[in-house]
Amino acid sequence: MMLMHFSKEGEVIHKTLISKKECNTNKNHYHYFYDITYGKGKFVASINNNSTGQVSISEDLINWSEPIHAGTSYSYSRIYFFDNKFFLVKGTSQHMYSYDGINWDFLHAISG
Repeated sequence: MMLMHFSKEGEVIHKTLISKKECNTNKNHYHYFYDITYGKGKFVASINNNSTGQVSISEDLINWSEPIHAGTSYSYSRIYFFDNKFFLVKGTSQHMYSYDGINWDFLHAISG
């Protein structure tokens, strides 16, 4: 089930998403998403299924990729698309970014 509200600029401002998936083992798996964003023609969601640092990608909000590990042991509650990049956000530290939603790197703070 998907419930989404968009701003005039196309930004997702509220969303609730539960996606039923069929895995290779033919067992039903439910992935609950913390958050979802849209950019570069795809939706990227941060996953909440007792996993850490995982996202899933969809082009149609129906078919979702298998979980993609972002390369961290942190669980991310927010995901954003800004400045042509996807961002995973955890509190005030340990943020990550990706240009494609698949390959992720840590966002290092700039000190001045």
